[in-house]
Amino acid sequence: MLAWIGGRARWVMPAGILLAILLPQLAALVRPALPVLVCLTLGLGMARLDPGAVLRGALAPGRAGLLIGLTLLLLPGWALAVWLVARAAGLPSDWLPALVQAGLAPPIASAAGLCLIMGLRARLALELTLTGTLLTPLVGPAMLPLLLGADLPLAAGPLALRLMLTLTGAVAVALILRVVAGPARIAAAGRSFDGIVALAMAAFFLALFDGFVDLVAADPARAAGLALAAVILNTATVLAVARIGRAAGMAEASGLGVAAGNRTVALYLAVLPPDPVAQLFTALYQIPMSLTPALGRWLQPPSAASA
Repeated sequence: MLAWIGGRARWVMPAGILLAILLPQLAALVRPALPVLVCLTLGLGMARLDPGAVLRGALAPGRAGLLIGLTLLLLPGWALAVWLVARAAGLPSDWLPALVQAGLAPPIASAAGLCLIMGLRARLALELTLTGTLLTPLVGPAMLPLLLGADLPLAAGPLALRLMLTLTGAVAVALILRVVAGPARIAAAGRSFDGIVALAMAAFFLALFDGFVDLVAADPARAAGLALAAVILNTATVLAVARIGRAAGMAEASGLGVAAGNRTVALYLAVLPPDPVAQLFTALYQIPMSLTPALGRWLQPPSAASA
């Protein structure tokens, strides 16, 4: 059964969105579990990674410095750029928390998987996912008070603790799965594991899209603006960073783009007090993120694209 579901994962996951729209009572029932579902989906994504191999590669001479430098560009650097652009463009102040939090979120756990789907080198995306996840509990609570000031609904200390607990929980889920099931069984039962991930993602979408229709209907212009911001922070970022990296001679430029544009934006939604704008933006962000594989032809190195 799980293998059957895994083979239809691309349809099972959006079913959570459809259920949230058709059965709002069910979505409201699942909504309180959002923090747990964020932790679970992160952990399931990490369970396919070999942490030892990733760490050994990341700690190779010169590699650790590169990864930390890129992570600092992707998290605090990108968040600062988003904040400056948003302020210069005169965007509503209640948009700022959602946009800044997106810039301070680590790459999604499946960033490397997206690269493999598109035939791209996945090593850098994999290592940036790990580095970004490790640094987020330090970088996020340090930057959010600086950029949001009084608009930050939670003090830096409690925020850091909540982020640490959520990410630690995700790592624990991944390690328990790897110990209990074993890496070989996870790899061999790939389709069944896809089914488990699809069901977890469907539940996550169900909780995330609770009240989505009402939020859109309450202010369609705001929803359209946030949808455009989601496309810019996701799709435009993937393409722009990949192109800049390629121009700089990076062999793994496309992987960098995928990691830069696909962030775990729901992470802050799970640890901060409820924010309707952040919830709406996070829901809208899932749409361009789910379409990332369609960018494959634009992310291929010139030689591969012309072959």
